[in-house]
Amino acid sequence: MTTTQYLAKREPRQTYGEHLEAVYSAWCQIAEQHAGLIHRVCENRGVKVDRLLMSSLLTVVFHDIGKMTVAFQEMMRASDVALAKARQSNFRHEYASFPFVAAASALLQKVAGPLFPDAPDACLEALVVLGHHKPVDGELASFVRETSFNGTLGWVEGGAEQAFDVARNLFNRRGWELPLVPLGICKTKVGALSITDLVVQRLPHRWAETRPLFAVLKSLLMISDWWASASLNPMTVVVQSRATVLAVLMRTSIESEIIAKRGVFEGFRPFQEQCAEATGHVIAVAPTGSGKTEAAVLWSCKQIETRAVGKLLYLLPTMVTADAIHARLERLFAKHKIAVGLSHSLADLSRESGEESEADSGEYRQSVLFERHCFTPVTVATVDQLLASLLHGGRWPLKTWAAMDAAIVLDEIHAYDPYTLALITQMIREVTLAGGKFFIMSATLPVMLANVLKEAIGMSSRFDTIRDSELLDSARNWFTVHDLWIEEDLDKIIKHVRDSYRVLVVVNTVGKCQELAEMLSQYQPVCYHSKFILRDRADKEVTIQAPGPRLVMATQVVEVALDIDYDVMFTECAPPDALAQRAGRVNRLRRHVPGEVHIYRATKGSEKIYFDDVRTEQKGLSTLLERSWRTFSGRQGLVTERDLIEMVEKVYAGVDPRDHPVFQAAQVTVREVQARLAGVLDRTLGEDKLLTRLESYHQVSVIPFQFRDEVLGVHPRERRRYEVKMPWWYVKRCREEIDGITFCRMEYDKTLGARFEKEESLAVF
Repeated sequence: MTTTQYLAKREPRQTYGEHLEAVYSAWCQIAEQHAGLIHRVCENRGVKVDRLLMSSLLTVVFHDIGKMTVAFQEMMRASDVALAKARQSNFRHEYASFPFVAAASALLQKVAGPLFPDAPDACLEALVVLGHHKPVDGELASFVRETSFNGTLGWVEGGAEQAFDVARNLFNRRGWELPLVPLGICKTKVGALSITDLVVQRLPHRWAETRPLFAVLKSLLMISDWWASASLNPMTVVVQSRATVLAVLMRTSIESEIIAKRGVFEGFRPFQEQCAEATGHVIAVAPTGSGKTEAAVLWSCKQIETRAVGKLLYLLPTMVTADAIHARLERLFAKHKIAVGLSHSLADLSRESGEESEADSGEYRQSVLFERHCFTPVTVATVDQLLASLLHGGRWPLKTWAAMDAAIVLDEIHAYDPYTLALITQMIREVTLAGGKFFIMSATLPVMLANVLKEAIGMSSRFDTIRDSELLDSARNWFTVHDLWIEEDLDKIIKHVRDSYRVLVVVNTVGKCQELAEMLSQYQPVCYHSKFILRDRADKEVTIQAPGPRLVMATQVVEVALDIDYDVMFTECAPPDALAQRAGRVNRLRRHVPGEVHIYRATKGSEKIYFDDVRTEQKGLSTLLERSWRTFSGRQGLVTERDLIEMVEKVYAGVDPRDHPVFQAAQVTVREVQARLAGVLDRTLGEDKLLTRLESYHQVSVIPFQFRDEVLGVHPRERRRYEVKMPWWYVKRCREEIDGITFCRMEYDKTLGARFEKEESLAVF
């Protein structure tokens, strides 16, 4: 047998044997760390843990055997100059590995029994290996060159035999016997075997049961391979997230923050202590500024400490709110060096394709692939990151794996339309079945919405509803309703600014925000909404939260997560749960002198922002905004937290989101997508993006044309820092493609953000 040391990695340089040892070591430690999760998933599906781990190890020991091809080894040893050409002639190693894994899986089933009794012929271990770098759909669109290959694939001398010896040795270390795979036959099958037919014809039929098991199998391989490829010790994460250590450090961090603010720690508020002692799911209702974030973290400490789960996953409705909470938790946990990840569409400035390259550095894998897929002990993300995994978007098994082993905080649950809410309830059902825990919170929560969430959690599951009763009868603001448009009362705004009040103006549309900012430009307002590029938006958030600005013009993006405190607010009418969030930015610290909240009629276009409920489809009944206006008009003066809750109940009385057609449509979409993909496949490359939010008009991300020269000179991963979303109908008229990048002609400046090129207004958007 050859003694040649074949390579598995070029940078960092690893021989095949070294790489397999590293992957195996990582696999052992990760499997041990997540033993609770693996046990729960197996128990729920009637599978023995050892049988699942045996299949998992099979994917580990054979995942790179396809690197023993002549083409791959030539690429590994090519000079830097010749590397590009060598890559063009390379044959995907995971495709070449498929026949070996399929054969080993079939032989293993004869010895240990089928992993999936309903699909004994399924080659799911081979499917895991096939998809550990690239997406795998039913047509194998990621492997066009390989599927059309008709020749004989060249193999290096003794390479496959060397790989099998390594695999057998690793199996033996676990006390298992690796079946004797017919290596010669497998080598010849790569070019002749119809892998597409093999994949599609043998998919499991009971996909709902298979899906979580497949997520575990694929995640174990991918995480282990990433850690080994990055030359990092997985114990750097394992040690940080050891249950008792992590929980103690997180709780200590909160106490330290309180001491820094008050000079002494006198204990947590009763509401926070209740949350800290809860051992199951929690629905928490508490006013803004009452310490809900701290309560949520304390609850997660309890779940981690009791080893129910292994990490904290904090989900928010928008990128702005996710960025704000991420920054806060980073500051909170910095002293104890607890890693806090961030995951949303602009947090990951990498390729759109959802795949990684052989050339990706260890630093890239650690900072992007690991963090963005919720591997860190604490991760902050937009809720869309998990909802997309329901629809098999991106690397969905990894995020499914993360969710199943997490204490998940769902913040601002009131902020979602019926379509997104339906996806959230489906996510709750699936994650709860696998052992994940939920802490769902809001300042105001209608009884009907609470019932929807309880149904999703399951009546058999342990959960508590915890309300902050301590502040229910306290009032911090005086509410006044004006039967005017807000622009008709600018003199009142100006007077408050001149009198040195800190003034917050909140309107429902970007166009109105920009219009008012221009009208009051002499008072140097900070204009803050969703139509800024990432760099400018970040600068504005820093400015808004600093002591300086006297006047801020904003849309509903200011409602959540930003830790700001103003004296007076002028706002357009909005649903009471949203307006309660806005009012929470006034007199946040509950000073003795109440703040002022002035409410005006909602401008045209507001109905596109606030998705209406099912009642509006019945003739003669008022809209959500009309009911909200009447309710606020009848309740002026000092408004307590209890008053706000009663107003929410009044406006939403009799409204059940489950009755709405889009709620039902979203549930059907999830079932159809998962069934079509048999719970294991990825969506087809180029397939239309399945939305996680209901859009009243279609928007796309583009780059303002004025940044053309700057963007063409930056790394592709940095381009998304310049993106802003614009309506598709406008982009079609004003776009320009340069080097595959979509630029769009528009008016853009860092003061007002993006506007149409002509005199048209963004008012209806």
